[in-house]
Amino acid sequence: MHAGQVKFQPNGLRVFHVVENAFKKIVFADVSAMFLWPLDPSAREWLDLAAEWLTAIGTVGAVIVALRLSRRDKKPCLTVIGAVHRYVEEGQTYAEGVPLVVLTATNTGYVPVSVCSPCWRIGVFRRKVLFQIAPKGFTQTELNTYGQRHSITFPASQFFEGWEVMREEIRRRRWPLLAIASLRWGFDTTVGKRFFGPLNWELKKLIRDDFFSNR
Repeated sequence: MHAGQVKFQPNGLRVFHVVENAFKKIVFADVSAMFLWPLDPSAREWLDLAAEWLTAIGTVGAVIVALRLSRRDKKPCLTVIGAVHRYVEEGQTYAEGVPLVVLTATNTGYVPVSVCSPCWRIGVFRRKVLFQIAPKGFTQTELNTYGQRHSITFPASQFFEGWEVMREEIRRRRWPLLAIASLRWGFDTTVGKRFFGPLNWELKKLIRDDFFSNR
């Protein structure tokens, strides 16, 4: 719009702007009054009491969390995982590599833990533990420090030796696929507790193929 020109608006639009501005003034005035208006003494007393209660609840919660963390540090804890790895030589592709079944335990606590024989857990509600024959050369190993790791390796060709008991246990279940999905591999330990962990997809497939080929 050039200087000196007057901008005309329709009456309806002009009225709309007047109403809009009036509404904004009323709302902002009410909000300002709400925050600036002095509180009733009884209401202020209730707010102070609520603040004290919230402070007390926060203090109790912090104490509970600190106690749980201190107790957790005194408990043995292992993180276990079973997986299929492949030993690939120079010039080979991953598919041509030698498959190896590896069970790894990592000390994720601050208490020394000695791992003993490998074992399996099957079932969701009706659980059962079965022990597996360890490979040759396996010895009891103590994991003393946080992050210390120990692994045992089975060649895939020898992994299913003595697995007839496990296959029979899977057959007894109503849904064999669910039983295979519930499998957890782990270690027995000298602290009176067994630690189990999940299997990777390739190991689950290896077990599933073995079961259906030996039905």
